[in-house]
Amino acid sequence: MLQDQKFSKYVDAITNEANAARKQAEQRIEKYKKSRIDNARSQALENSKLEVRRTTARIHQDIGRQFSSDEIEVRKQIFEKREDIKTQVFKEAEKKIISFTQSEAYEPFLAKSMDAIKTKLVGRDKVVTVFLRQEDLKFKEMIQTHTVLPCDFVVDNAIRLGGLRVRFAMVEIDDTLDTRLSSQTQWFEENSGLVVKE
Repeated sequence: MLQDQKFSKYVDAITNEANAARKQAEQRIEKYKKSRIDNARSQALENSKLEVRRTTARIHQDIGRQFSSDEIEVRKQIFEKREDIKTQVFKEAEKKIISFTQSEAYEPFLAKSMDAIKTKLVGRDKVVTVFLRQEDLKFKEMIQTHTVLPCDFVVDNAIRLGGLRVRFAMVEIDDTLDTRLSSQTQWFEENSGLVVKE
């Protein structure tokens, strides 16, 4: 019996020791599992935050690109409309200029133009070359009377609207209506109120 008691105590001690070892092992396993789960949760949270930041940045870029694309398209439409308006205005101006060149006021205009030009012609015994439209050759005698120098008259097909271009020695003076109208383009763009601002 004593031996049975000893054996029983020995078995109890081994069982208790095994239970304690099993309990420690279970606690270590539980602690390890909790640590792994916490790490996995932290990593998943970091990954999701990173993905949210990436997605947000991508969305911002897409919106920025779309906004930029839309802004470019709107600016393009505005520029096209501005060009259409400018074209219409200058076509209408051309019509009025053509009408002016067919009026009685055109001959005095040419005389006044030649008077202004002749003040810039310095020298004697030189021939003045006067460039004009075919339709304006009928005014050559009147033009000749507004300068003291002899004139050669040359038809210039580049002059569409009217007026005079004069060459004397090394000086050329352009007082054509074509040039006058063309010089108004920049003024129109700056003062028409059709400027597209940044």
